[in-house]
Amino acid sequence: MARRKITAGASTMTVDEALDLSYQIAEAAIGDPSLREALSGGELALRLEDRGWTDLSRVGGDSSELLAQDRAKVVALCRLHWRHDPLCRQAVRLWTDYALGGGLTYQIADAKAQVALDAMWKHPRNRPTLGTQGQRRSSRRLLVDSDVFLAAFEADTAPLVVRLLETLEITAILTDPEDADRVLYYRRDWAVNGKPRVSYYRDWTLFDEEEPVPSAVDPVTNHEVTATNKQIVTGAWVRHVAFEPLRHRGTPLLEPVLDWAREHRNFMRARVAIVRALAKFAWLATVEGAGGAAEKKIQAIKKRIESTLAATNVERNPSPTPGATGLQSTGVKLEPSARVTGGREARDDGDMLKLMFTAGTGFPLHYYGDASDANLATATAMELPVLKATQAYQDLWTEAYRDLSELALRVAEVKTIKNVDIDWPPIIFDDLGQLSVLTQALATADPALVALPEYRQKLLLAMRINNVAEILRRLKRGEARPTAAVTPGDEEQALERLAEAASGVRVLLEKRIREAL
Repeated sequence: MARRKITAGASTMTVDEALDLSYQIAEAAIGDPSLREALSGGELALRLEDRGWTDLSRVGGDSSELLAQDRAKVVALCRLHWRHDPLCRQAVRLWTDYALGGGLTYQIADAKAQVALDAMWKHPRNRPTLGTQGQRRSSRRLLVDSDVFLAAFEADTAPLVVRLLETLEITAILTDPEDADRVLYYRRDWAVNGKPRVSYYRDWTLFDEEEPVPSAVDPVTNHEVTATNKQIVTGAWVRHVAFEPLRHRGTPLLEPVLDWAREHRNFMRARVAIVRALAKFAWLATVEGAGGAAEKKIQAIKKRIESTLAATNVERNPSPTPGATGLQSTGVKLEPSARVTGGREARDDGDMLKLMFTAGTGFPLHYYGDASDANLATATAMELPVLKATQAYQDLWTEAYRDLSELALRVAEVKTIKNVDIDWPPIIFDDLGQLSVLTQALATADPALVALPEYRQKLLLAMRINNVAEILRRLKRGEARPTAAVTPGDEEQALERLAEAASGVRVLLEKRIREAL
């Protein structure tokens, strides 16, 4: 079969030769700022993909990660859409709100270890990163940028100072040459007072590594990096968090839905233009007659109703006030303009675009401003796939913050490191009536189970108590609970409230029995 050829002027080339030339142009565009905007490597890859071509040279050696320049472009687009597109902003907000809520609580069954953890978590210098807003900022960074690099530094004023490194400054992840899943260093290209600098940060797992750390090859320079390299930052470790990675780097939540968000935004702009065009004329005046006579009537009417403010600085034809009386002759028929905009059909079309967006972000359509298809079940409980996804997202952050906590304990030289218990607010708040029935049943079956700190913590979180950790510590120390004298009137009111609570529990149990039958 003859190869297809392309003719341009006096020269002829095959399709393969044309593609080779386009790749060369793309490579030149990467190094030429004047061409980069017009024809970047990522844009070329998208155009080729639209035509059924895939450029495998634009991904990493294992076809699982983008090259640095393409990743930078994707992150820049995701940041731009998060800032300006309401659907993208809502997607990131949903993941963060449902998974993180008001922030985590932590505790450990060792007094000295608890003091060391408090020194890191409650230190004012760590509030921008580890406080409630800091946790939410880290979540937004992870969902938009795909990666979060939490750097922990030794300092004189705190056991560890935790900071977020700029995602795009981490240009390479160096691994063990004989174990690609073992991360050793992170290369950071950044600037200090306008002067470029290259630094390497150890992975957090190398804090107390007893075996010699093998050398790693920097993929940017192809030079070997050893444990004695002077560019390695001392007293600093990095905990990398990646969102849905294939190898080391994560994938932005918004990356697969950018095209659909853009199409939906363009569709809504077109709808606004249509509605504005239809609303331009509120009334239609039909003048009887034909030819020049009708045209004269129309010109006379236009002159009579046009504004005189521009010509005379005095408005002699003001707009009628609400409730005014309209005058109409037999020669002019006045009727309201049609208001049929096709809104129902347009809404269905817009929802079709939204469905592609929601498929990529993981939350159903009714979480994006349309509750018409929602019911009691979706109002009081989340769908199972969404619940599982947000639980997995919670676990992702639980592992990261537990690793940071254990690193803080090692820096503080705590000899016995026990498991750090990290809990988040419930994704769905339990019904307190059901919770009271469960607590009563557990207390009857095994009172020791209800007395466990883990159960008490869950119970206090479900009751939306803020200072859960402090209350648990007070209970552990056995501090006396405040009591008050009970007057006869107070006792009667307490009995009435107890009777109301018992009645509510009885109704709840009857409802559960009917549902079971």
